[in-house]
Amino acid sequence: MDYIYEVAVMHFLTRMGDTFLCPQYPIKGEKGSVWSAPDFVALNFTEKAIWIIEVSSASDVGSLKKKVADRDKQWILRLKDQLARIEPTVQNWPIVVKVFVRDANKSKFENLSGETKVLPQSLESVMCNWKWEW
Repeated sequence: MDYIYEVAVMHFLTRMGDTFLCPQYPIKGEKGSVWSAPDFVALNFTEKAIWIIEVSSASDVGSLKKKVADRDKQWILRLKDQLARIEPTVQNWPIVVKVFVRDANKSKFENLSGETKVLPQSLESVMCNWKWEW
């Protein structure tokens, strides 16, 4: 069900041409198997930032909130190491977690503590906005 929302978010994030985005990017575990695969991992060359992106149209975002709250263990530590092995210049880029959820769920992600910034955005602003902020 979230596929259509993921496609809309993908087009929204890449509309300016400065973001390389990989869907279902496999973050490897210790033995080389896939540990986690967020909806997208993106490299934004204008901001020089790495984005981890999750998209959910669910009314209950409890399990997603747990992943985001535990983002260092879930994604960030392994992703930083993995990307640094591929391209060392990105190892100092900040990582930002972008969460696209229903407008009613956006506030559940706004005040999560942690070192890595979490930016929630409503799916409505991406899909139903007649005037994108570009």
